[in-house]
Amino acid sequence: MTTVPERFSSDSQVLGPRASLYPYPIGFDPSDRAHLARLATGDLMFRVSTPSDFMRVLLVIRDQQGATAHGFELVGAAGGFALWELRIRAEAETIEYSLALETADGPAVYFSPTGITNAVERKDRFVARPAELPVHHVPDWVVGAPIYVRHEVVHNRFVVADLRAKGAVF
Repeated sequence: MTTVPERFSSDSQVLGPRASLYPYPIGFDPSDRAHLARLATGDLMFRVSTPSDFMRVLLVIRDQQGATAHGFELVGAAGGFALWELRIRAEAETIEYSLALETADGPAVYFSPTGITNAVERKDRFVARPAELPVHHVPDWVVGAPIYVRHEVVHNRFVVADLRAKGAVF
């Protein structure tokens, strides 16, 4: 899914200046290819795990003109956790970014290399160099192959039906 990025003059405008310092278990490690990878197409793929009560996750890229926020897509949720994914075209040699997250009932949550913060400072951003990231290649034989599941581990008929619709074989 392609999202239309939103443009802001500063990071604090993305979700507002009122931010939470509560230590939410946010999963993002840019050194792990499961969280940040360069695809064979040249796009960058970001993945973040959050508690399931988060409504929105944004990748905030900072450049000379200000901040650009790209929305993640929710790709799965179970057991109180949610998985979010975003694919974007790498436009620059170096990308400085942070994460802005929004819970259902509270203030914004900003996530940077130092962890959860109430504001993203100028020197407190993740840095990615797309050309230096290894390419994440999916073998051709995997594409479209069924996923075999020994038994219905998830005892939720809607989740099971969704997995069956996506090709899982129980």
